[in-house]
Amino acid sequence: MMRFAVKSGRGNFALDAQFDAPEAGICVLFGPSGSGKTSFLRALCGLDCAQGQIYIAGEDVLPKPAHERGVGLVFQDARLFEHLNVARNLDYAEARARGKSLPRQEIVQALGIEKLLARDCASLSGGERQ
Repeated sequence: MMRFAVKSGRGNFALDAQFDAPEAGICVLFGPSGSGKTSFLRALCGLDCAQGQIYIAGEDVLPKPAHERGVGLVFQDARLFEHLNVARNLDYAEARARGKSLPRQEIVQALGIEKLLARDCASLSGGERQ
C-alpha cells in the first residue's frame, strides 16, 4: 500500500492531501480544476517542496531528491524541444539520464513511437506529443 500525507503550497494555493492507494494496478487521481491534482503530483515526484510523508514500497521517499524517488510524471503539455526531431529529443533525455536510462529500443517499442523518430516536433499531433 502506498501512503500519502502531503502539505505543499504554491502562490495562494495550499495543498493538504492524505490518502492510501494500492501499489499494484491503476490508481486514478481526479477532481475539479484547481483542486490540487498537479500540485500533488509535482510534490510526489519531488518537483515541488512538500512536508509530510510519501510511502512507496514501505519507504518514505519524500526526503529523497527527485532523481532517486523512482517516480515519473507525464506532463499535460509537451516538454519537447521544438528545434529537435523526436529522435534528438530522446538523445537529449538519454544524455541526462545519469546512467539510469532503459535501453533506447525498449523505450521506443514500449511507447510505440518507431514511426515518429524522424519527425519534427511541430508536426506531431497532441497525442503524439504526449
